[in-house]
Amino acid sequence: MPKIHKGAPHLPPHIDPKEASLTNHTDIHKPTITVSDFLEVICALHFASLVPGPIDDASGLMLIAPSGSLKSSLLMVLSSLYPDTCVCDSNWYYGKLLKMRGAFYNGGKRSIVIPELSSIFAGDPRTGGRMEQMLQQMAGEGSISTQETDSRWERYEMRAQVFAAMTPEFANKKNRGWEEGFHRRFLWAHLAMQNDEVLMDYLTAWRRAEIEVSQPMIEPAQKFIPDLLNYSEKMKVRRMLEAQKDFGPNHTRFVFLCRALSVLKWHYKRIASKKRALDTLRKFSVCLSRRAALLIIPEEKNAARFRRQEESDRIKDLRAVAKVHE
Repeated sequence: MPKIHKGAPHLPPHIDPKEASLTNHTDIHKPTITVSDFLEVICALHFASLVPGPIDDASGLMLIAPSGSLKSSLLMVLSSLYPDTCVCDSNWYYGKLLKMRGAFYNGGKRSIVIPELSSIFAGDPRTGGRMEQMLQQMAGEGSISTQETDSRWERYEMRAQVFAAMTPEFANKKNRGWEEGFHRRFLWAHLAMQNDEVLMDYLTAWRRAEIEVSQPMIEPAQKFIPDLLNYSEKMKVRRMLEAQKDFGPNHTRFVFLCRALSVLKWHYKRIASKKRALDTLRKFSVCLSRRAALLIIPEEKNAARFRRQEESDRIKDLRAVAKVHE
């Protein structure tokens, strides 16, 4: 019979009770993802449209996380790294997109980042509904609009990868309407903070949390990245997306994620990295599962030292009290 550790009957056998004592027991079975792994894949998704595929759909990613979980900050890294090919805006409307159709058509702009998706519904609900339809078309079959002009002159099909953040409450509110086609066009990632206090630790140290990519991807001069996947790797991507079937067929999502994996392989080869692209994608895939992944933010060093000092002082006080009672 396997040895059972006393005092920790609910721990799986592969977890050391001493290590578990240093961890929040409620988090032992929950998936986790680091900021670095998440951002690397997000960047790969931005470059995904440069990889040839069997369909032209652009797709995108919807990030669901509670307020104060860095969801908007994570997506806005794209606009800071790639300002020439990524458009970040909270105030989207129909006319603004139409003015940019040439840039989307020729690939000058490839991705749209919306820090808070609920912002497009803040005004007239009809305007929000039209924008929702536009985003759906741009991520899917492409958007062609003639407005009041002669349709013979409209030849500019807008297509872009759409990245947006929202709270679980907003996602639940819109869920029923999105089942008609909005859901199936995007990857749906769920995150939560592993430690809510870490952001306050950074602010107490008067600095922002460390959200950056270790080695950012560089735009290829040819505007082209080859498909580097074999059949086995594509089958592994299919398995990673099993939980996403809750949001409809995985066809668009599958091609999108395969393209991103090709980008990662191309990037690691380009910088002579020993990292394996499939491992990075597998780490990212935990936030696509049926349980929200816990985002691991590196701890703030000053806060860590302060807490250790506080603990040491408490131990000294307890020892002093014990000596008095001897």
